Amino acid sequence: MASARENTPRRNRHDQILDSAALQLANFGVGTSSLPEIAACMGLTRSALYYYAKSKEDLVFQVYHRSCDIMFEAAEASRSKSSNASEKLVEFVRTIAGREHIDVIALSEVGMLDAEQRTGVLERYEAVVGTIACILHEGVNRRELRACDTEITARTIVSIVQHLCMIKAWTQFRATISPLGDAVPDFARLVTGTTDLLLNGWAKDRTRPIPVQLIDFTPLLVTSARAFDREGLTRAKREEILITASRLFNQRGVSSTTLDDIANELGATKRTLYHHVGDKQTLLSACHERSRNIIKHLYREYGRRVEGGEDQAAAHLNYLRSTALAQLRADIAPLRVSVGIPELDDEGRKAHEKYVQWLLKISSTHRNRLRDSDALRDHDGKTLNLIHVGGVNWLAKGLVSIEPSRMADVACEVVDVLRLGLLPLT
Repeated sequence: MASARENTPRRNRHDQILDSAALQLANFGVGTSSLPEIAACMGLTRSALYYYAKSKEDLVFQVYHRSCDIMFEAAEASRSKSSNASEKLVEFVRTIAGREHIDVIALSEVGMLDAEQRTGVLERYEAVVGTIACILHEGVNRRELRACDTEITARTIVSIVQHLCMIKAWTQFRATISPLGDAVPDFARLVTGTTDLLLNGWAKDRTRPIPVQLIDFTPLLVTSARAFDREGLTRAKREEILITASRLFNQRGVSSTTLDDIANELGATKRTLYHHVGDKQTLLSACHERSRNIIKHLYREYGRRVEGGEDQAAAHLNYLRSTALAQLRADIAPLRVSVGIPELDDEGRKAHEKYVQWLLKISSTHRNRLRDSDALRDHDGKTLNLIHVGGVNWLAKGLVSIEPSRMADVACEVVDVLRLGLLPLT
């Protein structure tokens, strides 16, 4: 009797090349590699790869476009089923996460593409979001799902699914420094935990309203109101460089963003960047350090609120809302934790590893406090740590423009996807 693998259609050469490119793109990016170098990594001759891709940008475009096509087909197939909305969403997640090959990844470097390519990819991405939003809308109307902003919730679900696929790719390159730190998750358990959280959330009392009381970002802002405050002006210029670099790194990837790109965005020169920060390696490390300091500030404020007598659940939720809002704020713009890790030097990698361990420890501490206060239902805590990052990742990628007046509402909606889950609240 033939095995299931024997019955699986053989993947053509083009798909195999895109699989290899997707795996490399997920783990390393391709901005610093030439097409011949990429071909060598894939075990191909340069002419063989040029037959399928005219340039590295074309290769990235094909990987991203195919990734969105696969998600769209899966979303449409799930939507066409006669099952209820929650079952359709679970099927979509499991179908994409369960694919044998690494062919769905996040659009982490979509900003490196030219305008036509980027438009083509984002049109397919929007088609995926639109189909998931339709499933949500139909489910809300039939009272199979709780009321929600279907567009924002759809973007969050798609981002979570893409993040699951990135985790699968990261676990195949354990020799490299990974955004996962030392954690190597059981992937099947991770998918099960993800679908559980999407349906049921982590909050024990899903009907409890918690007022929005966001953490004050003012201490993080670097400004100089005095025209002759040279030291203040220097700090402000450095901060603007780090904010701009972080935003471009988030949208284009580190290897695809040059110092010229950053200088042009600022209306400055590379010499200015070198003077206020340093070379690109130093700049990347400084962006990571700044991002870590932002999260540490938010955690300190979270801790102060609890010590001051604020309810643990309220303090925790408003911390999560604030971290999501930080991704949207142009004047905060922290570098995403998974960006540029392969490009870090030894010192930067050690700092990243130390930070990941600290983050895991403090997250575990606060999760235990939530459980002790009876605010947390029984769930897979490790899954929540990994998947929450995926839920907010899309906010910093520039995939969609959000008006400043809507940012706080969007941040709250994104956090509620995993806090409340999608099943009806009553």
